[in-house]
Amino acid sequence: MANFKLNFLKVHEYINFLMCMTILIATPSFCWAEESSSIDKVLLFKQANKLLSDNQMQQLLDYLSPHELNLAGNVQYDYLLGIALLDTKNASLAVQVLQRAIDVSPNYAGARLALARAYFDVGDFERAQYHFEVLQSLPPPENIANVIDEYLLAIRRNSNQYSPHLIGWIETSFGYDTNANAATADDIFLGFKLNELNIESDSAFASILAGAFYNYPINTHWNVSSGINLSHRVNTDAHFVDLSKYQIDARIQRKFNFGDIYFKGEGIKTLIDNHSNHKRLQGEFGLNINVNDDYTINLNTLYAEQDFTDILEIRDVDSYMLSLGLIRNFSGYNQIGMNISYAEDDAVNFSSPYSNQQKSVQIFSRYLVGQKSFIRLQAAAIKIEYDKQYFFFGTEREDDKYVISASYAWLDFPATNWQLTTSIDWIKHDSNVSLYQYDRLQTALYLRKTFN
Repeated sequence: MANFKLNFLKVHEYINFLMCMTILIATPSFCWAEESSSIDKVLLFKQANKLLSDNQMQQLLDYLSPHELNLAGNVQYDYLLGIALLDTKNASLAVQVLQRAIDVSPNYAGARLALARAYFDVGDFERAQYHFEVLQSLPPPENIANVIDEYLLAIRRNSNQYSPHLIGWIETSFGYDTNANAATADDIFLGFKLNELNIESDSAFASILAGAFYNYPINTHWNVSSGINLSHRVNTDAHFVDLSKYQIDARIQRKFNFGDIYFKGEGIKTLIDNHSNHKRLQGEFGLNINVNDDYTINLNTLYAEQDFTDILEIRDVDSYMLSLGLIRNFSGYNQIGMNISYAEDDAVNFSSPYSNQQKSVQIFSRYLVGQKSFIRLQAAAIKIEYDKQYFFFGTEREDDKYVISASYAWLDFPATNWQLTTSIDWIKHDSNVSLYQYDRLQTALYLRKTFN
């Protein structure tokens, strides 16, 4: 009984304490309420919208946060606060705030768009897709529709990373190549007339390609994938360089909070005019570091063994490469990046002159254009210096290679799961040995059907 009385007294004292604290806390809360009622919302939102238009998101967040206790549930306030949270990398909190706005006003398109973006940023692609598709059904203005398409395309791409899936495709292309055999335009070299097979040959071409890709996420951290591609190209006026190519690869990836690491193994075999030409086995190890939501750094190393057919075995080399890349990611699908690399080819044959060092820089980008189309641009410059121990026709060989590529693709055209792409590629290969100097321009139209 004594214990019961003691416990009862303690409970009674605790209740009295809570009552006292309630009175103490309640008194200033009434003051806060009075202050809230006196807030000039017109002035508050006017200043907030000015900060928003000036893209001062941290200042906007600092300005609005003190008023949340009193203004939470006000649609305009929740929208502005949600935008500020979203654009200051507080997507999880933005989801909660913007959901309040949608609960009160389901037809508030601006708040729903921001909520969809917030779900995307936290990786909840299913909810993000739902809200984007609701907005898409309105329909929205063209500029907003383009943004939504970017996100939906990114969701489709990212969602495949988190579930086992098999994708197959078949593709055909038609085009024209001004230099199908990548040869010099000169017919005389060192006073000798060259065989016509070693002189620039232009040709129309057609190709067919079939491939498949399988992705299997082991868990949230580990992922394995594999792909295969089989292709054949026919040059109508240069059959002696008709090309068949077989390619298979496998990749394992480990994800971390900072990014991911990966290892990729790949095998390639080529045939020219139905005769074995070359095979390549390579291993690649890479590291992706997410500096923030906008920037990614890539470090990559590669080792490859390249073996040519017996008649060309003097070109057999072991290759090493180290590269560093920086990618700037924009909303949805858009990105731009730069890559610099250093590579060496070590000739397997002791007397071969094909050992060399390569330095290169590459710039690339992709942008969504319209609702279901995108453009890719790429430019590269490569400096190749061959070992001075050996000579090419009495000359220490040095080459410079420049590449510019552009392509435009239409998604779901002419029907769902089809893609039509047009491309143009320009190559200029300079060399102090004229036999290896050439220019090349290729245009093509590709039509691909994908099977999920």
